[in-house]
Amino acid sequence: MARTLTAAVEARPNYRKHRSRNPIQRWLLRNFYREVAVLANEALSGRSDPLVLDVGAGEAFVAAYLKAGRFRYVGVDPDPAAAAYAVSVFGVGYVIGDGRRLPVRTRAADLVLCLEVLEHLPDPDAALAELCRVGRFVLISVPHQPWFALANLIRGKNLRRLGDDPDHRQFWTAGRFLRWAGRRLSIDRVRFPFPWLVLLGHPRSA
Repeated sequence: MARTLTAAVEARPNYRKHRSRNPIQRWLLRNFYREVAVLANEALSGRSDPLVLDVGAGEAFVAAYLKAGRFRYVGVDPDPAAAAYAVSVFGVGYVIGDGRRLPVRTRAADLVLCLEVLEHLPDPDAALAELCRVGRFVLISVPHQPWFALANLIRGKNLRRLGDDPDHRQFWTAGRFLRWAGRRLSIDRVRFPFPWLVLLGHPRSA
């Protein structure tokens, strides 16, 4: 059973990305999570025993970077192998479920994370609406085009697609992403850790 679980997790692109030994890849991820942590700490400042809900959490690697012992962290993802890995390795709370229909009451989470997920969805508007329903603050990230594609081209990835990831359904420049997110969020902070965009905001209805 353990070997089956390991094989299932190791086949996931997110796991391979985070376990890469490529020094450039590792540096980019550290820089990305450093910016995420800064914004998360800002959102949680002054809150007692805050709840962080990570939608599309995968293996919950972000929990290690955020030092999740300072708050209640709960990951949400439909993949049971990723959930089992997150619980066993990081000791976090986890719910196997669909981020488009979160089993959480309105404004239950002090902060909702959704990192590197929205670009995979055919209907990111519905997903963002649900994030805004459950979170007092929302922290989201997406690949920053065209720089994300350029980074892929530099390392010889997705050459036939001019660097675009075949698993991505959405492609955002900074301006387009901010206009899109701003329809539902009052934007508090934006960071640009190459080659991503990271945004912290609070729901306009809050």
